[in-house]
Amino acid sequence: MKKFTKKALLGFACCGIFNFANAQSGSLSFLQSSTDDAAKLVEAYTNPMLKGFALGMNSGWYNTAKTHNFLNKIGFPIGFNIDLITNVAIVPTSEQSFDYNSLGLKNMKPASASNSSAPTMAGSSTPGPTIDVYDNNGVKTGSFASPAGTGVPLVPYPALQIGVGFFKNTEFQVRYIPTYKFDLLDYKGSIGMFGVAVKHDVLQYIPVANKLPFDLSVLASYSKLSFISDLGNINSQKAELDMGINAYSVSAIVSKKIALLTVYGGVGYDKSSSTVKMLGTFDMKDPDTGLGVKIKDPINKTIDGLNQVKANLGFRLKFAVVTFQADYTLSKYSAVSAGLGISIGE
Repeated sequence: MKKFTKKALLGFACCGIFNFANAQSGSLSFLQSSTDDAAKLVEAYTNPMLKGFALGMNSGWYNTAKTHNFLNKIGFPIGFNIDLITNVAIVPTSEQSFDYNSLGLKNMKPASASNSSAPTMAGSSTPGPTIDVYDNNGVKTGSFASPAGTGVPLVPYPALQIGVGFFKNTEFQVRYIPTYKFDLLDYKGSIGMFGVAVKHDVLQYIPVANKLPFDLSVLASYSKLSFISDLGNINSQKAELDMGINAYSVSAIVSKKIALLTVYGGVGYDKSSSTVKMLGTFDMKDPDTGLGVKIKDPINKTIDGLNQVKANLGFRLKFAVVTFQADYTLSKYSAVSAGLGISIGE
């Protein structure tokens, strides 16, 4: 299942990232402008996909508010779960495109003033407008075609996770993909992911909790994803596109079990940040002279990501130890999650 999870996660990321990195037939023409303009373009194009991944990283952590048991009579842990989850973030229509005129660019502008809208990585598969590049004196020094998106406003994020019960009605969940080097079709690079969540029952602090007909808990999670894409050799040196995402989430969860069915819901808050780096020595234009220059590691951009309140509702079916879950998360960036697993000791 680990190989499946890795390859599934690579598919969307590779498609979108290489649309951007190789959009100019390998010449990376968007770097004709200043490093500041190039960084703004990278942020506008990639951020919706990065937010989608972050939401996937924050989703699917629970299918009940009840925590696992900890110890049996001889002291061995008896409560655990193993789940294969697929989260699919939905990029809102408003973030499937961006307007070049709104980016505050100094040395780029659309060739046609009436055509300034371009797809983001999660937007249309039709390339955007032609963009002209100017030096600081207003002299045109080049042009490039704005890259196309994937054509799919969905960001899938599969995860294999393991949970174990601990003291005081506390449960720990872990997701982990060790750094994995890949050579998939024409895409080369590496990917790695780590995530951890803690769920804690709060009814134990309420004196009449044993009379309440539901379970109530809180959950906090942190996840980190790293993705390095090999851009090949440029100026006789290795070049890479390095992307990283840090995602955080807190939620309050309530659930009710009726025979085989558990209905659960939660309200919470998502936060994320990302970094995008272009590492290597690239041909760029000096905005003061318009002449070609070689710039090492031209982009190192930290990007604000998710900052949203969310609510979700879902259900779980449990047959003996086998579980199936599905839920929907409602927010600006919404998500659908589904999973299959085993759960013992609740």
